[in-house]
Amino acid sequence: MIRSLNIQGYRCFDQFEMTDLGRLNLLVGANNSGKTSALEAIYLLVRHGNLRDLQWIMVRRGEVASEEPGEPEVTAEVDLRSLFHGYEAGVGSRFAVQASDGAAARSLECIISATEPGGSPVAGDADVPHEDYYLNLQWNSSSGRGLNSVVVRTNDDSLVHRFRLRRSTLCQPAGARVDRFVCTNSLSADDIASLWREIPLTPEEEFVTQAVQAIEPSIERFAVVKPSGIHAHGGLVVKVSGSSRPVPIGSMGDGIWRILALAMAGVNCRDRVLLVDEIDTGLHHTVMGEMWRIMHTIADRYNVQIFATTHNIECFHALATICREDVNSTNEVSVQRIELNRRRAVSYSERDIAVATEQHIEVR
Repeated sequence: MIRSLNIQGYRCFDQFEMTDLGRLNLLVGANNSGKTSALEAIYLLVRHGNLRDLQWIMVRRGEVASEEPGEPEVTAEVDLRSLFHGYEAGVGSRFAVQASDGAAARSLECIISATEPGGSPVAGDADVPHEDYYLNLQWNSSSGRGLNSVVVRTNDDSLVHRFRLRRSTLCQPAGARVDRFVCTNSLSADDIASLWREIPLTPEEEFVTQAVQAIEPSIERFAVVKPSGIHAHGGLVVKVSGSSRPVPIGSMGDGIWRILALAMAGVNCRDRVLLVDEIDTGLHHTVMGEMWRIMHTIADRYNVQIFATTHNIECFHALATICREDVNSTNEVSVQRIELNRRRAVSYSERDIAVATEQHIEVR
């Protein structure tokens, strides 16, 4: 597990550190304090600097310079300045992420350079003009080390700011983990359908069904059908007690879809890291305690380390329902309060969370 994290030069973070991390971690703070940026930094680190993940992150934020017809994650050109502290990018621009589990360390470093390390061109781009530059992501971990590199272009004022993945070479270690990032709009219908095909007639199917039943007891079973391509929640139907006809899950509200997405991502994330932006999206305060119990079970049963964000004080108070006041050493749960321009997050242990809730202490 990641026990401590250090971020340098990424987005709003010049220097930033989180310590005393647990198996289940909630990041809190004001708007634009860097909570989502911290999730992104962790994601890039555990995914070994995968360039497709980097471009997905930027497209998701709308940091697009131009776009051609097709999938945005493939065809969009993105503004690289957004990635670097101070919103400036050029040769020598750098950000880095380091994590430690208390014994071993892993790191990711991103640098814009005039040449690819070693002086050789990126595979498949022997005719790259010399005025182009390279975005190099170097990762190191106990499983080895590697380099992902992509050619970037300059605009008229010579700021390096665009790249397309068609000019990239990806380097991933054998058996690389498929860590997951659940956004505020949850998983897509295609994502849910793809994950669901992995679990029929397994204990994971039973767990997911029970998780959703904790929010809506009338749901008995799920089935994947051909997505309509119209509704974001299309392609999945449920059997509801008392009804002989399948019901589109989109008819049952965003809260059901959110819990389903969290449960599906969790059971398909064994021995990995799960990141969730604004975890309480679409959920009524009365079900947040049950949501945290589901997430705690996922973390424990499937050996998943979870990082989530929220703005909601009720979400924090609900988290306290699974915290142990008598915890002595290793914390399973932590809250990290992030403040803009502060170099270190304020860490709250399980006992701190329980006491803060009992005493109505503000931690956001």
